[in-house]
Amino acid sequence: MKVVYWLLWILLLSIWALLVGGIDRKIVARLQGRYGPPFWQNITDFVKLFYKKGKVASRSALMVVDAALVMGIVAAVLALSVLPFPMAGGYFQLLSTNGDLIIFAYAFALMAMVYVLIGFGGKSPYTLVGASREISMLLSYEVPFILLIVALGYRAVFVTGLPVESIFSMSALLVAKSQLGTLLMDPIFLGTFLVLLVLGPAIVGSVPFDIPEAETEIVDGYGAELHGPRLAVLFGLKHMKLIAYSYFLWMVFVSPASGNVFVNLLSTLLGTLLVAIIINTIPRAVSGRFRIDQGAKFYLLGPGLASLLLLLLALV
Repeated sequence: MKVVYWLLWILLLSIWALLVGGIDRKIVARLQGRYGPPFWQNITDFVKLFYKKGKVASRSALMVVDAALVMGIVAAVLALSVLPFPMAGGYFQLLSTNGDLIIFAYAFALMAMVYVLIGFGGKSPYTLVGASREISMLLSYEVPFILLIVALGYRAVFVTGLPVESIFSMSALLVAKSQLGTLLMDPIFLGTFLVLLVLGPAIVGSVPFDIPEAETEIVDGYGAELHGPRLAVLFGLKHMKLIAYSYFLWMVFVSPASGNVFVNLLSTLLGTLLVAIIINTIPRAVSGRFRIDQGAKFYLLGPGLASLLLLLLALV
């Protein structure tokens, strides 16, 4: 029965991801003095794309694109399967192992590789430039992201007193949160949370770090040759990546636990919306796009050094 609830939760999150994207567009428009589209516009666009005829440059490109999109769907489902979802009496993890934090981190790396494969599978110079930029950005933010995951694991084991085998377990973080009330009460967890917020725009591909797609420069980059249903799937995956990362930050660090499933459900949806506004909407409204060298230097010298310091503090 829990698997059925989880599948319904994934379906709800998928719809919510598109709605969050629509709310994001509406807020950005208002902040910039425009009216903007209705908040359900992304759902309309997603459905309409499935009715359009898709085209690709060649059959080999078609195989690469399809394989990449399937890999992206699997990665998104895998990332959500290790995150607790609201049920009566608390939260439940579909996939709970001693290494589920590492699984979560690599699921996001796989989602980034989807863009790389799609870009190199095309024949347009725009798709190739977009793919190469995605690799550069991935190398810039993945190092601090992995360091922060390791710091989270070590700190959770230290706070809870759990055996070292639980060092990369999501359940260890949840136990630590239940002991502290919220992980933000601990200075190392708080610092990790803040650095993860700074990493957010690059991980989800938002301004000022949407350099690989850069519509005004390279015509949507890696996605320049996609049409119809394949573009719809890529569109949905980008929104699922945003909601999964926001869900992770809210669920692990902040979310209050309640015995009422509807309270848990509502707080989770509103919490993911709040985090998405912080890491996606506000940067899009107030910032311009960085150059690729600026983005790489920013993450290696800023969050990179901060994540290394937090890891050293967690090990002490």
